[in-house]
Amino acid sequence: MKLAGDKTEQAKVTLRSHRTDALQALEAAEKAGGMGEDETKRLKGEIQKLIDAGNNALMKVFERKKTEITQ
Repeated sequence: MKLAGDKTEQAKVTLRSHRTDALQALEAAEKAGGMGEDETKRLKGEIQKLIDAGNNALMKVFERKKTEITQ
């Protein structure tokens, strides 16, 4: 079960890393004048929704695996 927890945590770290990369790209595009503040804010919200969905999916898989292991 520890391995499943470790793998889940690694996946969460990877998701956070991708979120950081995406947010930095948005900030760079906004500063370069390629995107307005409203569009940047909207896209940040969309990115966060995707990350939240990914985290929820990871936790569902982990809980299912934990149930499998303990039975």
